[in-house]
Amino acid sequence: MKTHLLAAAAAVLATSALAAQQPTPIARDARAVAQRLDEHARRLVPFGYSGSLLVAKDGEVVISNGYGLADRENGVPVTAETVFDIGSITKQFTAAAILKLEMEGKLSVNDPVSRWFPGVPADKQGMTLHHLLTHSSGLRDIFGGDYDVAERDSLAGVILNSELQWAPGTRYDYSNAGYSLLGMVVEKASGMGYEQYLREKLWGPAGMTRTGYVGPQWRPGELAVGYGRGGRRDGTSVEQAWAPDGPWWNLRANGGILSNVRDLFRWHQALEGDAILSAEARRKMWTPHVPENEEGDSHYGYGWAIGPTTRGTKLIAHNGGNGIFFADFRRYVDEGVVILVMSNTTDASYSRALGGFTRLVFGGGEVVPPPAAVEGDAARAAAAAGAYALPGGGTLRVTAEGARLRIAPEGPQAFALLNGGPADERAAALGARTVAMLEAAGRDDYAPLMQAFGPGVTLERIRGMHQEFLSSVTGRLGAQQPGVELVGTVARGPVVQAIVRMRFERGTQLLGVEWEGDEAAEIGPMREPPPVLFVPVAADAWASYDVATGASTRVRVEGGALVIDTPSGPVRAARSS
Repeated sequence: MKTHLLAAAAAVLATSALAAQQPTPIARDARAVAQRLDEHARRLVPFGYSGSLLVAKDGEVVISNGYGLADRENGVPVTAETVFDIGSITKQFTAAAILKLEMEGKLSVNDPVSRWFPGVPADKQGMTLHHLLTHSSGLRDIFGGDYDVAERDSLAGVILNSELQWAPGTRYDYSNAGYSLLGMVVEKASGMGYEQYLREKLWGPAGMTRTGYVGPQWRPGELAVGYGRGGRRDGTSVEQAWAPDGPWWNLRANGGILSNVRDLFRWHQALEGDAILSAEARRKMWTPHVPENEEGDSHYGYGWAIGPTTRGTKLIAHNGGNGIFFADFRRYVDEGVVILVMSNTTDASYSRALGGFTRLVFGGGEVVPPPAAVEGDAARAAAAAGAYALPGGGTLRVTAEGARLRIAPEGPQAFALLNGGPADERAAALGARTVAMLEAAGRDDYAPLMQAFGPGVTLERIRGMHQEFLSSVTGRLGAQQPGVELVGTVARGPVVQAIVRMRFERGTQLLGVEWEGDEAAEIGPMREPPPVLFVPVAADAWASYDVATGASTRVRVEGGALVIDTPSGPVRAARSS
């Protein structure tokens, strides 16, 4: 499930015939690649990474390991057997179940939705299972929170009686609700519960014993605990407000399945042959049915995204996450490579670490290793805690976390300094654009917001998402007030995140907008300015590490000031509290 307001589908890289001519590192020496992957992952752990990693080449596992802690409170390490919430990777199992039922003669992907649900309104009479499978149904994304109580038939009625964004089959827009409906069809067509059907027809034959919602009867310590900035967040998935047989239907069949990297590799192996799905069913699943963007460089099949890599080869993949747990399943089918990653923390999740892992596997760019961490001194870190004022404006708020520091930036200069500073012109321009488009939306002028998200987003969609966001905030904070403040920007290669503060009667709300090039890719509320983790690298110094770019910033306390080392020289921030 997605936790932001609007999202672009996961992009895959453009084709490069030149890159395709070069042998990749894993093709040259898989064992050496495994060693580099292991070393890199281990050095990430002090900077907040925890998760599991599996890489295979030509059907043989190259590395399968866990890093960091699955349960920090009890010191339980992550292993390759640790079970994570795999989010929207769930969708490929729902799609496979539909295709299996078609093989059994119980349905067709061309069935109208009205065959499976009574009283379907006229505007949805032309909607088919194929439209649901490819996110081309015209349905909205979500109709409630992951853990909201939602019974099957009542939610079906809400979804099917909702207003369509456009006619079915007209265009692509990711819809978790569409996959909830598909899960309901699985139950109706099979006469079995959703998880029961998947266990008997898909997971069991594939040898997957540690995948499901509640069916595996999870063992103590087997499930990863979720962590965000500030510590434990929501616990394990099964600690949530689920129905007795799994999550309620806002999440069921579109997300929330639990698994580990070894079980998902078994699923990959099963899909290599005809034991579970026929060749025709697999062809349908991996056909690039609908373009995910205007450029058409990525398409959606049935529960998978399909597109080219920089090496001119085919990637079939899907990721998933709920803001705490993240997972990615990548099948480089022409190169015989599978990469599976999972994580249980927002600090250095797979979504940011994946770039380094893939470059180590395939090449295509330098991977800067994290600084070597040392044990550090908790008393020294505690003495460094406080607020520090920057000479050009802005504040750095330092808190101690054992021997480590977390530094929260406030103001554009502070953000820039903690992310390699100074801020570049592009990041500054996108920050100003973010403020302008949100101020315009506050005046019911949605043109700048529509322009930011590209031609594939309708005015109705933009207005609806904006109003949904406002209603979720105004209930707590009262009516929105004029003015949007830029808190700061973070540039990570081609991606820039702009963070703004919006004012309401009884407080403020942060909003983050992620820009890819000149288009907005994601937008969503934030609880606080994201603090940067600094780990001890010397007796009197700490360093950060950006797992996405390899950028590192070093700080130290000297004469009552916080000194930030930058490429252009040290910057001193005076203690203000």
